[in-house]
Amino acid sequence: MRGTLDQSEFQEAVLLVQGIAQSKISNPVVENVVLRFEKERAEILATNLSISIRVRLGVEGAEPGEIALPAKLLGQVVREIPHGKVDLSLEGSEFQLSAGRSNFRLHTISTEDFPPFLPEVEGPVVEVASEIAAQTIKRSVFATSDERARFQLGGIKFTHTKGEARWVATDGRRLSMVKHSLENPPAEDCSMLIPARAAQELMKALPDSGNLYMTVGDKRVLFDCENVTIASTLLEDNFPPYEGLLPSDFTIEVRADRDQLNAAVRRASILASEKTRLVHLETRDGELIVTGERQEAGDAHDELDAVVSGDPVKVSYNASFLLECLGAVGTGQVVWGLVQQGGAGYFSREDDDTFLHIIMPMTVKEEVEEEELEEQVT
Repeated sequence: MRGTLDQSEFQEAVLLVQGIAQSKISNPVVENVVLRFEKERAEILATNLSISIRVRLGVEGAEPGEIALPAKLLGQVVREIPHGKVDLSLEGSEFQLSAGRSNFRLHTISTEDFPPFLPEVEGPVVEVASEIAAQTIKRSVFATSDERARFQLGGIKFTHTKGEARWVATDGRRLSMVKHSLENPPAEDCSMLIPARAAQELMKALPDSGNLYMTVGDKRVLFDCENVTIASTLLEDNFPPYEGLLPSDFTIEVRADRDQLNAAVRRASILASEKTRLVHLETRDGELIVTGERQEAGDAHDELDAVVSGDPVKVSYNASFLLECLGAVGTGQVVWGLVQQGGAGYFSREDDDTFLHIIMPMTVKEEVEEEELEEQVT
């Protein structure tokens, strides 16, 4: 086994697969990555048994073969070897990496004990521009739940219906929905619940241009983009029905500059209660007031110009939820709408009907009680 790789491409590939290989599971063999040389290409593969990834690279002077190397150690080595060409060769059970005047020898293990990396997946193929897919995942995955007891909320619900793709995530207290049209939609409708971890790994792998191809199977999904393939087991789809939450109209609507509101919420969060993280949004004629207060420390107060329609309102939200939402909205005029006084807050951007984020308000009594979005969608 022998070949020459470009150091920067090799490093990028190793770092991409390293996160999956270093997942904390009981099988130590998958803490390694497999390096495989074929005549015209090299492959680096890793799996945590639920998610598998393969990265393809160009290789010069390849002699076919494959070995397994510790993922963490290989990542450390690849980061430190000099830029340029890296010569790789297997001598007995030792793998040699040489670049310039630097040389490493690593002990290897057999690949015989590794599970199959990329299972066959059959189903409709959904084609999405890589740039759109990356932005869509970024605007939805943060709203998933990481609580094991609520595994049905630990993923992004993807649906394709009549040429429209919709991605929805919720943790029971907030919900993100992104939708977009497909230029080349599959003939049949489809849906799946993508694990948040798989979506995050896919987001890292997506190139700036080109297309993502998603093969949607019954229990697995296969993602293909440029030189990367990711396979993932799908979550059992018990995602709550959320359609009843989508508003037809607002009785109260506020429009303000997103950057100014984001800065005001950040300032208010400094004085928000460390336990509840409450920040208050209040409207007056032509103004949006943002406050945060902590009894033992003090308070923060900001006044912003805003276009306000409907009755005056004061609502309290979790500051972290607000900041993540505003980050996903993007720059421009943010729209904050309410269907009813004290109800859920709906956030979007004035010139963007593809993104909607819902946050449940928080009420303060003797103890803080957080209203659960999940109660409304189940």
